[in-house]
Amino acid sequence: MRLNPLLRRVAEQSHLFDVVSLDASGCQGVGWRFRGEEGVGQVDFLQVSRNLLLDISDFRCFEDKRMALSNNSAPLLKMRFKLSGCSLLQFKDGDVSMLGEHCSVSVYSPRELQHERLTRNVAERSVTLHCDDSFFQQDLGLDPEHTPEPVRSFLLGRSGARCFDRARLSARMRQTTIELMKPGCTPPLTRAYREVKARDLALSMLVLLSEQEGRNSRSGQPTGKRATTLAAHDLRRATDWLHENLTDDADVAALARVIGTDPIRLARAFKHSTGFSVAQYRLRARVERAKQLLVDGQLPIKAVSQEAGFYDQAHLTRAFRAAFGTTPLQYRNDFARRRS
Repeated sequence: MRLNPLLRRVAEQSHLFDVVSLDASGCQGVGWRFRGEEGVGQVDFLQVSRNLLLDISDFRCFEDKRMALSNNSAPLLKMRFKLSGCSLLQFKDGDVSMLGEHCSVSVYSPRELQHERLTRNVAERSVTLHCDDSFFQQDLGLDPEHTPEPVRSFLLGRSGARCFDRARLSARMRQTTIELMKPGCTPPLTRAYREVKARDLALSMLVLLSEQEGRNSRSGQPTGKRATTLAAHDLRRATDWLHENLTDDADVAALARVIGTDPIRLARAFKHSTGFSVAQYRLRARVERAKQLLVDGQLPIKAVSQEAGFYDQAHLTRAFRAAFGTTPLQYRNDFARRRS
């Protein structure tokens, strides 16, 4: 796998952190660790695929820190999903504050030098996706013309000055961010798990930006960017495919190829038609499948989790408790008592 050049620049911060090499669960990367009494926690930069690098921050520093990272020779796009923190991005022409919970997409100018000041005694918890154009066009299968700004300009090579677009973090995006930071699966599956979750997070962000763009657009703008519902036969094909592939973690891009449409259009139309995102609908279908298998009473709980498409038994237990307020074992035992 071709290593992201950002990893080399991250390794140059050895004057601020202890720099360690990471090669766990198929993810190559570089990590920052605080020295002595300077702070607690860590920052991991993990390459989960050829075109995607994750920056996972979960730390608190005891003194203010200021670090510098220079940009590539080409424009760079970042998607940041922040649960908490107080940092300041500093540039030659001004500062940008990154306070509290939010999500943002930013495009940096070529060769731009960025300083980031970290505030002491404030927990910094965030996931940042460092994306190149191949991630959007190859991994997600997106048509640049159908993406929202500033992603559209980035993909079409029209990026100029640095820009930031912020949005409110949805409950679903918050949960996915937490799952990326603390994967709920066994180590051999961690890289694939994080890759799928990162794609889901990126598509959620694109849909959110697209909806905002639609609300702010003038009436004369093309209607293709407005939310629409799926045709009845396409909705049936989509839901049937999700039920038939519960054990497959293929993302929205794969489903879009089945339907024959653009992933962003599909994501928006699916949610508009069902009230659920594709990920939410699939999770509900998995929980219902597990419920059916528990009622049948033939399989052990671990096997039920595998048959229903969960990563492991713990993943099933969390989802089942969230849906029904009880554990799978308790549900099976209660059902058996009622039936006897």
